[in-house]
Amino acid sequence: YVKWVVDGLVYPQIASYLKIQALKKATVDTSPRSRVETLSSRETIYAALDWTRNLATAYASVQLGRDLDFFTSGTEVNHSFFSLSFDSHGKVRDSAYVKNSGYSSHILKPLLYMLALTEPERMYIAAIKDFRSDTEEGKLDIGRFRDALVFLPYFDAKREFQCPVFYAGKEISLDELIANSENDFFSLVRIKTELRFYPLKKE
Repeated sequence: YVKWVVDGLVYPQIASYLKIQALKKATVDTSPRSRVETLSSRETIYAALDWTRNLATAYASVQLGRDLDFFTSGTEVNHSFFSLSFDSHGKVRDSAYVKNSGYSSHILKPLLYMLALTEPERMYIAAIKDFRSDTEEGKLDIGRFRDALVFLPYFDAKREFQCPVFYAGKEISLDELIANSENDFFSLVRIKTELRFYPLKKE
């Protein structure tokens, strides 16, 4: 779904859609003998994270007319607007942003408020990192990026904060998302919004 959204912004500029293969490039380095790498052999942990990062980088490349690399593209949201936050285990962290994980669902609303304030005319694609058991004991362990969605934060004519969320082709409220994502993290990339939007028509 998130590619469908970005393609709708890309098409008016280059009269074509993004190539899928280029969007699968790895953006996270893992040690060949690490547990994360072992788990990756049976399930792609970072698939949605790579997908969203590469989408944002590809779109920025289209806008600038030159090929960009994710790590220097400036598309990743890594602000630390807040000095303290909590991780998935309820422990206090000294930074709201966690590398290769993003932000806890607990601070999504104030984060998106600040982004709407400081970066108007942007939407944000988020890779969702959730936690599930990979042990017989059912212990929450290594998070996996399984899905992605779109945030569209803005201030309306009454200067009230709004942030529709588009997930799997449906609009849901930010409050509903947060309520259902207690242990999740969200890794965000920024996309410049445009007036022209020509998505591929779904059959």
